[in-house]
Amino acid sequence: TATRSEGTKYVGEWKDGKYHGQGAYSNPDGTMYAGEFKDGKYHGLGLFLRTDGSIYEGEFKDGKPWKGTEYDKDGNVIATYSEDLRKEN
Repeated sequence: TATRSEGTKYVGEWKDGKYHGQGAYSNPDGTMYAGEFKDGKYHGLGLFLRTDGSIYEGEFKDGKPWKGTEYDKDGNVIATYSEDLRKEN
C-alpha cells in the first residue's frame, strides 16, 4: 500500500518499486482504477470509475484506454475504444 501526501492511494502488487500486477489506485478527485498495472501504468484489463458515475471497462495500454467500452452512470454505452481511438455512440 502507498498513500501519498497529495491524496493518491495505491493498494496492490509491486515490481522493482513500481505498481505492477493487480492493484487499485484512487485519486483525490474521487476517480478510481482497479485492474492490471505494468511498470507503474494502467496496462491490461481494468475498470476506471469517474466521479460523474461513468465507467470505462476494458483494456488499457501505457496508461490509456485501448480497447473497451465507456458507459454512462445508467449503464448505457456512450463510446467504444479500439486501439486508442474513441468512437462515440
